[in-house]
Amino acid sequence: MKSCTCNNYKYLYNEIGSDCEDCLERILYKICFHCAPALTGLKPANMFSLRANCVDDYCHNQAEIERLVPLRCRLFKFDVGKFNLLLYDEQALEIYLYQTDNLKYLRSLGYNTENLNTMLDDLGCRFVRNCPHEVGLFLGYPLSDVIAFKDGDSVCLDIGYWKVYSDLHGAKNTFKRYDRARHNIATLMHNGFRPSGVLKLINSERRISYGCYQNVLDI
Repeated sequence: MKSCTCNNYKYLYNEIGSDCEDCLERILYKICFHCAPALTGLKPANMFSLRANCVDDYCHNQAEIERLVPLRCRLFKFDVGKFNLLLYDEQALEIYLYQTDNLKYLRSLGYNTENLNTMLDDLGCRFVRNCPHEVGLFLGYPLSDVIAFKDGDSVCLDIGYWKVYSDLHGAKNTFKRYDRARHNIATLMHNGFRPSGVLKLINSERRISYGCYQNVLDI
């Protein structure tokens, strides 16, 4: 199978995305591009924005999207004509948010921490006003970096998938793993897989052994 180099996988995504004429495949393409780390089990959740016309496509195809995508979906209204789509692994996100320090922090912000759904409901309400800084926790970012970003008085060491204020070495290694996941999915599509086909491939391996399926994308 022909691979693509790490420095051109974003170009390939753009090229592939322009070829997706079917509205379902266009939405699935966006999910593959933006959510590769969560799809491959590296991250509890990913989020990306959708404009109103894309939301119409999403709602029209929601049942099929939820059948194909091995993650839960939550749509948050963010601004006039803009929405954020959160895709998350329910078990992984619950485990992360219920870590002692993370849970304590969310409670200090007034979150109802009875269960994951109540926390997501509260997050959605806050998106109506602005983009809440604590969304970083829901995306699996380190608590120390989430707090430092909010306070704004620490030196930013790097900017990747989030702004890094501590453990630069660990963050860089994590970013490389996320990039690799996106690169591998781009390679599959570059070699003829439609986005729906990529998701079926991931789904089949997840059913065999949850958490041990990255080999299917190890191109």
